[in-house]
Amino acid sequence: MPAAKPLHPSKLYSMLRDCTDSRARATAVLDFLVSSTGARAGYVLLARQGELVVAASSNQSELPAQLMERARALWQRDQAAHNESDNTRTLDARQLGSTMLETQAWQGSDGEHYDPRVLGIYRGSRWIPIGISVLAAHGGGTHRIRQPHLDAICNALLDAGDVSDSSA
Repeated sequence: MPAAKPLHPSKLYSMLRDCTDSRARATAVLDFLVSSTGARAGYVLLARQGELVVAASSNQSELPAQLMERARALWQRDQAAHNESDNTRTLDARQLGSTMLETQAWQGSDGEHYDPRVLGIYRGSRWIPIGISVLAAHGGGTHRIRQPHLDAICNALLDAGDVSDSSA
């Protein structure tokens, strides 16, 4: 299934910031991710008080326990990797935006294939974790999202206070 043409990043940011509350914003993020990647459905998990919580889902359900465990393990590995490397590495200017780290596709107990991605952004030289998206993929997987769109998503969630810069 071809992905829909995404909004301009500044319009995406404005649209997300204009949402009435964090729940509406998370739903709008999920809708954007699903339509832009050609996914069938998905979940957005956001970092709240150091824990991942399901902030939006396509079918208004919780992420299956097996997948939630995998998301938490991925989250822990990502945080450890950034904490270690941020103390010692020199950043390339191309790394100073946000990132949506791709991982190997997961298969749920129902046989469904999922594409998990860690959402986060660099502000200055500090990595700020945002959350994880878990998108239900069609047979061929999902399409990539351009960096400026990821920047808009991460910045909107941070600027609205839906996630916090806990490293500040």
